[in-house]
Amino acid sequence: MKRNDTFYLYVPTSEKTLHLKTTGFKKAETAKKVATMVASMRDNADFELLDAVVAGKTTLELVYLAKVKGRLAELKKELKRVPLADFIEPWLDSCRVEGLSEASISLYRQRMQKFFNPDDTAKRVEFVHQLTPGAIRDLLAALGVTSGTARQYLTEVQSFCRYLVAKEILVANPAANRDLVPRPGKNESRTRWVQVETDLAIVNAADEDYRNLFALAHATGADRGDLQKIRRRHVNLEQRTIDLHGSKTKGRRRMGVPIEEWALPFVEAACAGKDPEDLLFPGISKDAISRAHERATQKAKVEDYWLRDGRHSYACRAILRGAPIRLVSRWLGHTNLATTYNVYVHFDGAVQQRLDPELAYGGGVTPPGLPGGTSSRDGAASADPGA
Repeated sequence: MKRNDTFYLYVPTSEKTLHLKTTGFKKAETAKKVATMVASMRDNADFELLDAVVAGKTTLELVYLAKVKGRLAELKKELKRVPLADFIEPWLDSCRVEGLSEASISLYRQRMQKFFNPDDTAKRVEFVHQLTPGAIRDLLAALGVTSGTARQYLTEVQSFCRYLVAKEILVANPAANRDLVPRPGKNESRTRWVQVETDLAIVNAADEDYRNLFALAHATGADRGDLQKIRRRHVNLEQRTIDLHGSKTKGRRRMGVPIEEWALPFVEAACAGKDPEDLLFPGISKDAISRAHERATQKAKVEDYWLRDGRHSYACRAILRGAPIRLVSRWLGHTNLATTYNVYVHFDGAVQQRLDPELAYGGGVTPPGLPGGTSSRDGAASADPGA
């Protein structure tokens, strides 16, 4: 059959149906050879390429040219290459259904793009069949991030692989074998902390959209997961406290965490005009928060100070002002007192000296002026970490 100077023929499929497809050739002699090839494939029940033609994955012209060049086997192999990119959004949709926030969805999308497309093009993974344990191991090594961040990437890649297995795209999860894909270690413990003046300098140097956020983070020990969930009703400006619900388990919830006094103007600005259920910082991602904090520290000329270190600063300042370790532990959301002590006893000498006698008295007695203590105007200023 000829249409618009090009020959067409009916292509049979494994489902025993016929579909009219162009041969791609204008010469009758060549079109006849294509028809002979199709008939031979049908007679030999070799429908793999014919099904691919009908599905639009290739054309009769490409199949014929591959046959002429003796490359039919290579063409079949190429057609089995399933692009990974086709499954990123469906996987993210499944994460969304499971309750993942839009900010986290955006972060996952960025990370998958970075993970599968490293600067070293030889290591890039574009197709499902390339997703092997060795490839995942090499991609992790090519990230150029801390081991703690690499662990987060691996967790997300494992989730993606489990999705592909559930959809029968992969037979098994290539990231599951710990021998072939070793788990990156946790980041080394840090003992970096600063005084209020340095935190304030970072806040003032931050992008305008992040100043209130960083002030609240450094003045309460809130981490990125906390910041994404804070609503207006969680902040009690009269009592200078905040309820932090974290991003993990119920045990991470911290109620009545004192806000350091220096940050109150920023917190009030963040709360202004908000209804009780309004998020203080809507539409932010953890990655964006980290990048903005890095820019702020560079502008303020504060070296080697992470947003996470702000928790250390808050805790150390509270300890040095007289807050007992058991309260600091509660404010930080630690599951037990030993965790807090084991972390902060390694800080500088002043913090150690404050903790050592306190541990001997079972965590100390709540000083006046702190939540749970007796009211005393005289004691409040020295004991309250917000003073």
